[in-house]
Amino acid sequence: MSLRFEAIVRPQKAEQLCIALSDTDMVRALQAIECQGSGTRSPTAGSEADLLPKVALTGIIEDDDAEAVLEILRHHASTGRRGDGKIFLSRVVSES
Repeated sequence: MSLRFEAIVRPQKAEQLCIALSDTDMVRALQAIECQGSGTRSPTAGSEADLLPKVALTGIIEDDDAEAVLEILRHHASTGRRGDGKIFLSRVVSES
């Protein structure tokens, strides 16, 4: 079965991640979309949430490749600081 990953990462890490993922034969339909987000930070009373620039990387992978792709995402996206981003996996259901 296929999986869809979405990784919300710092913009300065996006190109390195795209190259690392493209160098494998595990990812199909890789997309990178510029976005903004606030993560789990709470705005202070009376202020609006500060949205930070992020890049959403999405792609389709096979179940067997999930751990390897997750390791690539973790390795290349991590700075060790808060705000490195999130990774989501979901099953792909396709009707043909």
